[in-house]
Amino acid sequence: KVLEGGKFLEVKMMPNLLNRLEAVAERLERVLGVQPDIDELPATSASEVVVKYDALIHDFLNPWVDASQSIGSEVAAQADAAKNAFTAQREMMVLVSKCKKPTSQHVLEQIVEATAGALKQVAEIKDRSRSSRFWNHLQTVAEGIQALGWVYVERSPASFIAEMAQAAELFSNKIVLEFKMTDQLQVQWVKLFRELLKQLQAYVQAFHTQHLTWNPEGMDAQDYLAGEGRLPSTYTSSKPKGAPGAPPPPPPPPAGPPPSDSDAPNPQALFAEINQGNLTSGLRHVSKDQKSKGGKAPIVLNTPGYKAASTPTPAAAPPSEVKTPAIPEKFVQDGNKWFVEGQIGKQLSIDTATRQQSVYIRGCKDTVVSISGKVNQITVDLCVSTGIAFDDVVSAVELVNCKKVKVQCNGKMPTFAVDKSDETMVYLSKSSLDVEILTSKVADMNVLLPTADRDDWLELAVPQQFKTTIADGKRLVTEAVKHG
Repeated sequence: KVLEGGKFLEVKMMPNLLNRLEAVAERLERVLGVQPDIDELPATSASEVVVKYDALIHDFLNPWVDASQSIGSEVAAQADAAKNAFTAQREMMVLVSKCKKPTSQHVLEQIVEATAGALKQVAEIKDRSRSSRFWNHLQTVAEGIQALGWVYVERSPASFIAEMAQAAELFSNKIVLEFKMTDQLQVQWVKLFRELLKQLQAYVQAFHTQHLTWNPEGMDAQDYLAGEGRLPSTYTSSKPKGAPGAPPPPPPPPAGPPPSDSDAPNPQALFAEINQGNLTSGLRHVSKDQKSKGGKAPIVLNTPGYKAASTPTPAAAPPSEVKTPAIPEKFVQDGNKWFVEGQIGKQLSIDTATRQQSVYIRGCKDTVVSISGKVNQITVDLCVSTGIAFDDVVSAVELVNCKKVKVQCNGKMPTFAVDKSDETMVYLSKSSLDVEILTSKVADMNVLLPTADRDDWLELAVPQQFKTTIADGKRLVTEAVKHG
């Protein structure tokens, strides 16, 4: 028993008393315009769903944000936006624990509006920082933060989070590779972010196993938003916005009655815009029967002709014209980075690069770039029908959003990463046969290996189709499908 107003109250009445006190505190905050810090948000005693989400924020989000602040630059700004997204989703968990699922599409849009806005900002920071030396950090977060789109997944949302975490690893692996011997803060940053996504997956698996779980006995969500609940826009960031970028989620819930006000916010359209991005706008899909296969001489410099190992396929119809973004021409060295941008129909050489320098090639078409000597890293982005020839690379060569790009390594490279690219061909030297090739969302990629005959190449296709089986009733085993 406890004492209240000179009278004893049964302990079992305490939850009701705490709920009343919490409601009063929330009303005072709204009246006074106070926005509580995420670390000071009171746990909702009525729901373990919120208590555990608060623990996720305190124990795993905040340490990663602190590490991001230590790195600084765009990494810190993007982490702040990611924190806003988690904060907004925390408020959504409060609402979900107190309300039954709304039938109005307009109400659902209000509920996710703040999360969608924060996720869009995460993508915008990445998109306007392409020349940042922390590009892989920004890519890691932009891919991984899409895991917050689990609220839209109607079946096994925890699996969706695992997929987003795996997509982020394509870039986080490069961070570990680059800094594991020189800067342990960067490596720790990767570990903290991976653990954050792992714990988010565990949380969703525990409380929202099949889908977002509402309170069937709860109040109406619209009444909650209009009354005691904070409006989701409370946590929308006020930082400047740039071009839309790459988060979140899968298909939205079944459509309900649309709002009558045409100017009302539409977070689901925002989700679609974020997911679509602006990097490949204007590209036209090319079907497989339109794509040309092997048998062509490589674009890259100093490469002898080759014959495909398999029987050549009949000539196919030429592919459709692919539009490249209008990017201003640029061919310049700026500090430790070379920029080759917006070049069309050129043959360019970089003869003075050093192992401390990196090369960034973007928005080029029908162009050949030759790099002599040893460089730290090469990134190729948004290029079409472009060839890159180089001697040695210290860390990695990366292709992103490219089409019909040919790469020739004359020396050594430890890692070759390809993401969202079609019709890629990579020619390896005998010194580079120990390369690690990472692929994600690629089509028609071939690796050409040297043979004893200098004029002949062994052409091998990178698998596009995979088979997954369940082993021991508790784990998945995935292997490439072999044809023939």
